[in-house]
Amino acid sequence: MKIQVKDLMDNMSGIYKITFPNNKIYIGMSNDIRRRMWEHNNPSTNKTPCDLAINKYGKIEEIEILDFCNSENRMQMGEREKYWIAFYHSNDKEKGYNLTPGGDNSTLSGSDFNQAVFTNEQVLDIRKRRFFGERKVDVYKDYNNISFNTFENVWLGNGYKEIGQEFIIPKGAKTRQEYSSIANSGERNNKAKLTKEKVLAIRKRFDDGEQWKQIAKDYQEVSKETIRKVCYRYTWKNI
Repeated sequence: MKIQVKDLMDNMSGIYKITFPNNKIYIGMSNDIRRRMWEHNNPSTNKTPCDLAINKYGKIEEIEILDFCNSENRMQMGEREKYWIAFYHSNDKEKGYNLTPGGDNSTLSGSDFNQAVFTNEQVLDIRKRRFFGERKVDVYKDYNNISFNTFENVWLGNGYKEIGQEFIIPKGAKTRQEYSSIANSGERNNKAKLTKEKVLAIRKRFDDGEQWKQIAKDYQEVSKETIRKVCYRYTWKNI
């Protein structure tokens, strides 16, 4: 199913395919494809072949959804990603930009596996920092030479199962930082300058196709960055 990136719904999870003007492709998986497309289009580094292709050909405007998957079932998602990478041979550098056969390869072993991205010490560091309440975006700054998907697998406790088990937070449980975020979210934050009604109005305009920079002109009481985060659901997540 082909779909415009701007039409993606929040929390749509599954396997997606990006086709570039040179006919090379990239296969990826995400538990929030809309968020993942924003990350692709705004890379923190330009080191992966996919990042370099986006930098060369321009931001992604259309993708194809190959499979819808349950976001809780990482094993199923990994298997479907591996299937589609093999189907399209997208880890053949002549045909695509995938660097690996896909799936959660790190489950095979820790840093002794010759394709492992992280050392055991790095995995333990990531899991400890999540357990003790650091924000994912802040921790990733120390590992941004690695793709976000690979980092997030470790962050969520996937792969390297033998490392830092006592710091892996069970699925569905909230971290200390997430509890704090909920307790101080939206209008409950005494520094908030927006209201629930304004947030809903901003998002409706954005979802209807208006650019966030244009919307920001009508909300001079807050920064443009605040409006961007509201539009992309990075803040006011409870609305």
